[in-house]
Amino acid sequence: MRYCLLLLTVLVLAMGCKDNSKVEKTEEGSKASTAETLHQVDWLLGEWVNESDGMLSKETWSRKNESTLTGTSLRLLRKDTVFVEKMMLQQVNEDLLLTVTTIDQDNEDSVTFKLVSTKNDEFLFENRKQEFPKRIAYSNPKKDSLHAWIDGDVYGKNERIDFYFTRKK
Repeated sequence: MRYCLLLLTVLVLAMGCKDNSKVEKTEEGSKASTAETLHQVDWLLGEWVNESDGMLSKETWSRKNESTLTGTSLRLLRKDTVFVEKMMLQQVNEDLLLTVTTIDQDNEDSVTFKLVSTKNDEFLFENRKQEFPKRIAYSNPKKDSLHAWIDGDVYGKNERIDFYFTRKK
């Protein structure tokens, strides 16, 4: 579950960066300038929440500069913090990268995912070297809503976890 939240956070960051270079897409998407892609994810900026069964999940995104968004994802269980990660969505040369760092776990190692598709307004990031998550996706299916998912290999099977957030007003 910790990895799922990490991936969701990474996707959100990837959508918020702004730059004028180009991002190469896989067969699933098409070439689009990074500036266009980043402009399409300005909706990501702000605070997103999901509350259920005493658990509060929250992501907060802000713009660091024209090519970088930073984010924080956390989970609270009855006011106790059970998970925290930092995210950065950044333009590096022609690649849009989402880097996720889980705080106080695994020596705070960072994992980076590359934007590979923007098909149907879904921003898909991938790191094929990872088992789980291998891919992270973000979309804005309707106003003030965020849908993210992560997937990858778990014990030899492909598993997917979906996350739904609403904008905190």
